[in-house]
Amino acid sequence: MINKRTTILLIVSIIIAVFVVLLPRIVHVHLHQGEYFYSYPLHTDEWQHYTISMSLDKDFFHPSVFYYQDYQSFYDGSPVFHWLIYLFQKLGLQPKDFFILPVLQAIFFSIVFFFFIATLLNTWTAFIATIFALFVRSSVGILGILFFKPFVLGFAFFILALFIFNKKKHFCFSFVIASLAAIFCYPPLILPLIIYTLVYSLITKGVDKKYLFGVGILTFLILMFGFYVTKGNNPLLMDKIIYKDSIIGYGGINLIKYLGVPLIIFGLLGVVRTLKNKKLWPFHALFGFFILNFMLTMVTKSSLGFHYIRIIYLGSILFSIYAACGVWYVFKWLNKKIKRGAVLIVLLLITATILPTFIFYIHSDSFANPAVHANWLTQDNFDALKYLNGLPDKNKKLLHPPRIGTVITPLTGFKVTALQTALTGGKTNKYYEIEVISDCGELKKIIKKQEYKLLFLENKKFDCLFLKSAFENKSVVIYEYQDF
Repeated sequence: MINKRTTILLIVSIIIAVFVVLLPRIVHVHLHQGEYFYSYPLHTDEWQHYTISMSLDKDFFHPSVFYYQDYQSFYDGSPVFHWLIYLFQKLGLQPKDFFILPVLQAIFFSIVFFFFIATLLNTWTAFIATIFALFVRSSVGILGILFFKPFVLGFAFFILALFIFNKKKHFCFSFVIASLAAIFCYPPLILPLIIYTLVYSLITKGVDKKYLFGVGILTFLILMFGFYVTKGNNPLLMDKIIYKDSIIGYGGINLIKYLGVPLIIFGLLGVVRTLKNKKLWPFHALFGFFILNFMLTMVTKSSLGFHYIRIIYLGSILFSIYAACGVWYVFKWLNKKIKRGAVLIVLLLITATILPTFIFYIHSDSFANPAVHANWLTQDNFDALKYLNGLPDKNKKLLHPPRIGTVITPLTGFKVTALQTALTGGKTNKYYEIEVISDCGELKKIIKKQEYKLLFLENKKFDCLFLKSAFENKSVVIYEYQDF
């Protein structure tokens, strides 16, 4: 039964979730005065997910990448995620509307997270934990709730599955649906699902053993799915199960700076206060998995199922629950001592805990700040891409900077000729070679050999008879090749 207090706390949690997701986009307007509200995908991964979902229009079960030529197969480990984006595309979603998806994701996460914690503990702890979880920092290095990503949405479905599992003693189909959605958004989530359900079943009487059978079937399905998407490439499948060198390229994360001292103190207090609570042992086992996986990464430079960065972020989400327990314990202690001032002090403590993330979003000039990173596509870029989108013939071969390859197809309809290494792999064109050329004769040889019809150049101009300027602004010029 949901009472008035629970309803109010849930509504406030949802409002905070929307605020957190929109904050960097609002700050972007402040940092770049006179520019639009940034409603497009924040990260190149999101652009690629959007483009992959577009390809489902051609073949719903076999997504592809819109390369101009030399098609490369794509191993889609997140079909449910891409089907969901495709559904929204069919409902009219355009790249400029993309911000709607992370907003809906945050709302969904805050609702299921709140009810899951309320089931384990109480509504006030659930409310505090939800706030802390929403303010676990998302950055360009550590993608989180601000970004519409398979592992974030999958984790929300995972929490929903755990909530159903805790509420329903008898096996129910809704648990299977939520679990399928979780693991087919992000397959590694099968590992914590196994751990939680197994430990819960061992310590709790009256749990329907069909749950364990169901999780066993899900494990088998995800393994078969792995063989299917990797086309029997066993080494590739093993690379997905065991991430080798998963810490390389990140230099490690300073957890004290990332989480903040207040959250760490409250979290450790929460761990101490809840360790003997038998009801929470399945959750302790779940958090323990991420701790051990983190330690494994530190020692062996490899991790089980989850990438190093994912371990950090999801582990931090779970740690925020302990921090909420710590704050609730402090409140009860203060309430006995000073009563009237207890609420104010706790509000100040919660504010101090989330403040580092808030300051990072609104003040940091680091490129890791999503508000700053959003400017990787300038207004000049958007204006030039808008021109390309208006051209009728989308079959012309386009030379473009590799850095904007992820946006070419969704914003213009042209196929990409270059893409930086990321979600869908890399591909090169002759952009960087042409960028340093000054001789028209040498330029023409490359253009003819590569069969480019349009050239999208940044901060580079040519005065050649065979190039006709079709579009130009402060930093971008688009040439049309004319073969005389």
